[in-house]
Amino acid sequence: MVWAVLAGILLLAANMMIGQVEGVNFKKIFSVVAWSSLVSVLAIVLATYITLSKGTAYGVGTDLSPLIGAPPIGEPKSILYRLVSKLDIMTFWQLILWTFGLSVMYKVTAKKAAVPVVTLWIIWVVVSVALGGVFEKFGF
Repeated sequence: MVWAVLAGILLLAANMMIGQVEGVNFKKIFSVVAWSSLVSVLAIVLATYITLSKGTAYGVGTDLSPLIGAPPIGEPKSILYRLVSKLDIMTFWQLILWTFGLSVMYKVTAKKAAVPVVTLWIIWVVVSVALGGVFEKFGF
């Protein structure tokens, strides 16, 4: 379900920012999103290894949040912590794969294909950081 929503949003953004191209449809963009999601498998393996090595899952991740330290359990997360937690190497890898996928599908340069991908990611970061404090109060 999440892949379908992501593929639909990515297709809409790419068609608006790059322009519609014959032969590019939801099914093709869905395959780009689905195959690039295999990066998550590697992220899970890596996080599991770090968790087992450390002895706890607290503060483990592939993002930059462990560099500033996780807030104590039950304490609200700061805006800086929520922002830094979005800077994830696996997410960047996935965004690069989306960019190359769009570049091939739309037959454009990677730079032009990166525009909708980076734009959507920036919107996601701003919204999730801004609303993170609101949803945190409800236990999300």
